[in-house]
Amino acid sequence: MYSEFHRENILNPKFRELGVGYAHEDYSTYHHYWVQLFRG
Repeated sequence: MYSEFHRENILNPKFRELGVGYAHEDYSTYHHYWVQLFRG
């Protein structure tokens, strides 16, 4: 929660739904990829 932008989105009461996505790729630099989608 060090990012002010991300913290504001996570704690914003207008957002009532959350979507989370994950992908794994053995041959990439970081291997794990996550995404969050906030919806109000």
